[in-house]
Formats: sequence, structure tokens, C-alpha cells
Amino acid sequence: MDRWTYPSQRLLMCGITVWNWLVDSARLRVLFLTPYFRPYLGGIERAIEQLSFQMQQSDAVEAVGVLTTKYSFPRRPQPTWEDQETTPEGIAIYRLSGFPRRSLPLHSVPLVWFSPLKLKKYLDEFKPDVIHFVGDGWFWGHLWAWLLFRGRAKFVFTPSYHTLPPSKWWLKPINAFLCHISDQVVALTSSEAEGVHRAYLAPKDKLGVIGWGASIYEKSDSIEADSTQQREHGMPLTVLCVGRVGSHKGQRWLLDTYMRARTQFNRPVRLVLVGRDEGGTTKIESFISRNGLHDEIIVTGEVSDSKLAEWYAEADLFALFSRFEAFGLVFLEAM
Repeated sequence: MDRWTYPSQRLLMCGITVWNWLVDSARLRVLFLTPYFRPYLGGIERAIEQLSFQMQQSDAVEAVGVLTTKYSFPRRPQPTWEDQETTPEGIAIYRLSGFPRRSLPLHSVPLVWFSPLKLKKYLDEFKPDVIHFVGDGWFWGHLWAWLLFRGRAKFVFTPSYHTLPPSKWWLKPINAFLCHISDQVVALTSSEAEGVHRAYLAPKDKLGVIGWGASIYEKSDSIEADSTQQREHGMPLTVLCVGRVGSHKGQRWLLDTYMRARTQFNRPVRLVLVGRDEGGTTKIESFISRNGLHDEIIVTGEVSDSKLAEWYAEADLFALFSRFEAFGLVFLEAM
């Protein structure tokens, strides 16, 4: 297959050059539009946050915001979350409530009504130069943002591209429409851009490639020395799993596999599960107690970026067996 090249593939340092190309503005006000965001933090949300942190260091960017909902994945209402807040790092967050509060389980994004007036209020308050749709499926927010702010802002669309099963083919015309109305369509890889072009008929002159990145956690000499010393003295081998603790990240399957394999280990092993609870922690803790594994399995809950970096540095093996992933940022972080 011939390698595709894109006129905008080389434009980017964290997307800023792409947006400057779209907007004739001294300093940019960039608003991400995504169905889920903090306090919920999955792979896509983490990528948005890290991208925002980097953009804030650029003189080309005046402000970064996120327009999102009062839901956590998948479709879990969070009515106690604030309507608006600003993170300690300076990211402005605007949240919309859905009606009715509970959504039918037909899609990963809540298929409920969100107030266009409230959405307009947030847009008027933030005054974005660029509105970046991250992920597909929240077409209510996409459509109203475009109707209310076309002509006042430029639009960038990054679909969560993957092959759709027949039951989800109804998303194709919606994503094709979003590709059509957006000023720039951004894929994560060249091969994904080819898929977006074929599936959603995205024009080649609109397509760009901005790969998601991950912080590079470099092991210090002391950590390297500690790891070598642990191996020499038979200290436990650390197996690390990073992901929200729920049904689709596969921690329960990992525990079953660990139980079957542990009799064959030729050295001590500890299994470390890092991630926010999404309904799976209680069952996992019961499993640990029932099998007497308190000395072998650690459940940390959600941790800070610095603590996560320490776990990555200590780990000898990374293991995650998700049922599905939009991208799988933790695999990149682990590598």
C-alpha cells in the first residue's frame, strides 16, 4: 500500500499550528467538545488534558476550555458535579445536564436532551476561536455547537475511528456529516486517516494526522539500580495493570489467569491494579480476601500522575486485557 501523505501532517506541535492555520487570530481560544471529562478520566479525556497542559505553555494560545456533560462513562449521571469550574492548571470546564437523567443503553454516549440555551451561554462566555470535537457520538453537542457558532469559530473533528459493527452503521452518515462541516478532520495515525476517508468520505484536503502522545517516564539511575538489586535478591516481580476498575478493562479475567499461573512462578510476584473504581473494586477485593492474596495483589485506586510514573518505573511487566479500546493510551505510556 502506498504511504499516504497529508498537507497538514507536519503542521503540528500539539495541534497549535493546525489551529493557527485555520484562524487569523493573535492568540487562540480553544474549546474541546467531548461527552466525558474530569472528574472522569479515561484515555481520551487524559489525552485532552495533557494536550491542554502543553497548549497552555504556548504564547499562541490564550485560553483552553472543555465543554462536556454531567455524565461519566458509560452514561452514568453525575448530578452533583459543578456546572462550571476551572482546574488548578487553568482549564475552564463547562458541563451540561441531560434530560431525562437516565439514558437508554443504546450507545456509549448518553442519548438524552441537553439545553441548547445553556450550550449557547457557555459558548458566548468562552468565545472560542476553535471548537475541537474529540470523539464521535455526542452529535447533539456537535450539531448545536456548529449551528450556534458557525461563522464565529473554526471546527476540528477527531473521530474515535474503529470499524463499526452493523448495529452501529447508523453512525456513519452522522460522522460523514461532521467531516463535511468541519474545517479540519484529524486522525491519530496515517492508517486511521485512510479509514476515516473511506468510511466517512472525509476530503483528503481536510485530513491531518496528529498522533496522541504520552509523557516519557525515564527511570532514574537509583530506580534502575533498585530493580537490578530486586531481581538479584529474588524480590517480587511487579505486574502492573492500569485502567478503570470495571467490567470492560478485564481485571477480573486477569485475576483468574493469575490464580491459574501462580503455582508455576519461579519467583515471588505482586500484581498491582491502578485505576479509578467503576463498579469492579468491591468484587476484586472480595476475590483477594477469599483467596488470601493480600500480600500479592495491590489495588491502589486512582493515583496522581507522579505516582503513576513511579508505578510504571517499578513495573517489570504491563498487562491489560480490555474488551475494547478507542486507542489504549496506557499501552503507549507503559512502553
